[in-house]
Amino acid sequence: MRAAEASDPTIRLGLLMQEMMALVHRRSAGRTWSIMSESGLTMPQVITLHVLRMGGTQSIHRIADAISLSTSAASHLVDRLVEKGLVDRQEDPEDRRAKRVELTPAGVALVDELASERLGEFTRALSQLDPELVSQLVAILEKTIEQLATDGTYACSALVEK
Repeated sequence: MRAAEASDPTIRLGLLMQEMMALVHRRSAGRTWSIMSESGLTMPQVITLHVLRMGGTQSIHRIADAISLSTSAASHLVDRLVEKGLVDRQEDPEDRRAKRVELTPAGVALVDELASERLGEFTRALSQLDPELVSQLVAILEKTIEQLATDGTYACSALVEK
């Protein structure tokens, strides 16, 4: 990394967040990966399930945009999720050429299980921190999330009310 990048506070923050996440993952990511492996899911498939869980029913085109795939590749990915019984794919009532994709109850359960395991992993890793530092991090992250969520792009329904 160049010296100019290291002095940019936003880049520095990004690098620190990346390092923190790596430390948490190194200590705790086992069960999440096991669930993915047992389900035979790829990372793009898991991301797609999360996109649907957070954003509700989506078109193939919106899924493709969300996970940076071509529409054709996203369509094939959705086909595999349909085969696994994790999503339903139906004709859009407003445009018969378009398809709408939504989670099945099994898909919701899987995403919720992954989220629950991930929360447990984070909680176990972060429980080693000084309680005062945890309080400071909570306050900072609440403000950060509030600012990021102002345009709805980063909104996360998993957040609990304060």
